[in-house]
Formats: sequence, structure tokens, C-alpha cells
Amino acid sequence: MPGVTVMETHGHTPGHVSVVLSSGTWRAIILGDVVHCAVQLQEADWACFADVDPKRARETRDRLWAELEGSSTVAAASHVSDYAFGRIAPAEGAHQWLMVEGVTPA
Repeated sequence: MPGVTVMETHGHTPGHVSVVLSSGTWRAIILGDVVHCAVQLQEADWACFADVDPKRARETRDRLWAELEGSSTVAAASHVSDYAFGRIAPAEGAHQWLMVEGVTPA
């Protein structure tokens, strides 16, 4: 379907993917099981007990955060209802999750 692709985000489970939505210059990524709690939005090194391959899951988060940091891409963190929609912003020595204004989880 135009504007819908998948991105390899292995680590939680073999074959895990995230869904990428795009139209023109607008882009969003539905992270799925890349993160499981709000802390992982800022601390990519925090592992989830359910990650089949914790090292690969960390590498996936590092890669995604590097790609998203400072970009206009919106990310949707499925398991984090209070902070579901946001962007990764550069912060001293870490990453910062900035909630997107005007987007309220259901």
C-alpha cells in the first residue's frame, strides 16, 4: 500500500518489524515491541525481560534513536499509553522523548 512500509526491528522477537507511515515529507513509525516502558524511550540500554535477544534489541533501539534524534518523524510507542506519540530530541549524554502536542492516546 502506498505510504506503508515495514522496518526490521529485530531483538524482541526474531522477525519483529515496525510499521512506517509516510506521505510527502510527513513520516511516522509505530515502534511495536521496540520499547515496553517509558524509561526505554530515553534509556535505550534498559532491557525488557521479554526480549529474546537483548543485545540485538539494544542495537535496534540505538539505531532507531540515532535515526530519529532531531528529525521530524513522529514515533508511536504502543506500550506506553501516557507518552505514546513523540519525537527523540538530542540531550546531553542521553536522548529525550518529547511528547507530540495535540495527540492524545485513546
